[in-house]
Amino acid sequence: MGQDADAMYMQAYYDSPYTYCDAEALANFWEEDVAEAKWTIGYKVSNGWEGMLADLMRQAREQAVAQGVGCQQYTTHDANLSEYEGGEHDMVGTDDHWHQWKKSGLTYCDAQVLAAMWGVDEDAAKIAIGRKFGAGTFNDMDLVRARESVLADGKRCALHESYFTTDDAHMLASFWRKPVPETKLEMEMMLTRGESEQIWEAMNDAKTGLTLKQLKKQRKKEAKRERKRMKREKAKIW
Repeated sequence: MGQDADAMYMQAYYDSPYTYCDAEALANFWEEDVAEAKWTIGYKVSNGWEGMLADLMRQAREQAVAQGVGCQQYTTHDANLSEYEGGEHDMVGTDDHWHQWKKSGLTYCDAQVLAAMWGVDEDAAKIAIGRKFGAGTFNDMDLVRARESVLADGKRCALHESYFTTDDAHMLASFWRKPVPETKLEMEMMLTRGESEQIWEAMNDAKTGLTLKQLKKQRKKEAKRERKRMKREKAKIW
């Protein structure tokens, strides 16, 4: 399954109610690093093993409390409650905040850039986004500024942490007639700029089987026909 499967399991973790702090507790419990714990959470969620995972999470939290490790003081009775540290950014995530985050239409990349601007981890950013959307106080300009700041620092969102795969990059590389590494870089820049829709549109164009030059020519003809149609309609009115 390879890299695409890894991306799928990581995305399953990001879409789950489990937080960075949960991954840290499980990493301590399983004696592995946090990235591996995130992958394992996503793997278990993807395979429908939420019951087993909830039990493991309970044990991991109990161990974290006993050992005094982790980024939070864990509660062992509520799998959907997470208390974050971080000064003015202290926040508690509830089911409603996660629901509002998923309804927001923002991507994991958006959460990443906002997390960087707010000085919190990605999961805390999701909670903050959900809280703001629920209260009707989310400011689109915050996202614009966060994207600009990340790009100005020479950073970008990673392709493997998005919904797009290596196969998608290969398809677009062929369509754009660019090397695959250059295409991956362009896709990551587009993701960071919030241009996921443009990537989907490019993929749909690639699936037509036409070259980019042929598509541009076709659309030019369609636009010309549309202008003529509108001119005829205008003439009928007069």
